[in-house]
Amino acid sequence: MAPSRLVAPVLAVALAACPSSTTPNDTSPSETGGADTAGHVDYASWTGTEVFEYGLFQAAGIRKCSLWFDTTGTPSDACPDCVFAFDVTLDYRADRSTDDGTCADHAVDATWTYGYFADYQGQPMVGLSYGGTWYAWAPAGFDRRKGRLTYEAGWFDEPLSGDAEGWYYTYGWSGEALLVQEG
Repeated sequence: MAPSRLVAPVLAVALAACPSSTTPNDTSPSETGGADTAGHVDYASWTGTEVFEYGLFQAAGIRKCSLWFDTTGTPSDACPDCVFAFDVTLDYRADRSTDDGTCADHAVDATWTYGYFADYQGQPMVGLSYGGTWYAWAPAGFDRRKGRLTYEAGWFDEPLSGDAEGWYYTYGWSGEALLVQEG
């Protein structure tokens, strides 16, 4: 299914998380140290999970929805500047999800193209391609030895201020994927 219902919320998080939409610079090692040269790596598969969470309550940790997706991916040539890129399919898991009806528009299967940049403005980042343009989307962690990628975009239990003091806001995506190297 095309990601049309998810585009605005995902891009809103992407642009708020990293306002520049220029191609990220991927020339220096990531946080995993000297073993990560930030050069292109060929991976054969992506398998993982992704979760969308939303909540606005007077206590941290409460959610109106927590939507779970199984993710699978195939290598993509869409990002030659990335360490790796994948076309990722998100399969909605109603059996693992909770929703009071607020997040029904997000509870759909979708397909996105994700790329990993080891150094985007000083931090590792998962990029999201939309309409042929790459957006810095989610600060990431990558353990090259284990092939484990983690990422989180948005706000999670963020305390509000002013007239909303005492309230906590959550609107974000988080994910984890295991990548298997070719050969």
